[in-house]
Amino acid sequence: MISMIEYNNKYGEWREYDKHGNRVHSKNNIGYEECFEYDLNNNCIYWEDMDHCKEWSYYDEHGHKIHYKDSDGYEEWLGYDEHHNLVYYKRQNGYGNMMDILN
Repeated sequence: MISMIEYNNKYGEWREYDKHGNRVHSKNNIGYEECFEYDLNNNCIYWEDMDHCKEWSYYDEHGHKIHYKDSDGYEEWLGYDEHHNLVYYKRQNGYGNMMDILN
């Protein structure tokens, strides 16, 4: 499925979706372009833009995001309890600095 979205008379965006309704590709009339990939549960697991910025996401069996990283070295780790509440979050910037947000 392909759609065209116009935000005003000067800007438009072309989007392509897979059979599950996930956006897999988009491009606008000023040249910005991005691509998306999904796992079997329709979780976005990969994103890349025209500048080759990349992002990867990893999920557990419940569909919770448990790890995220990008091409600049930024990373996040997430953990959940038996009630699916977020109980752990740690991030690291591209310079190796770690930060605990939840304990």
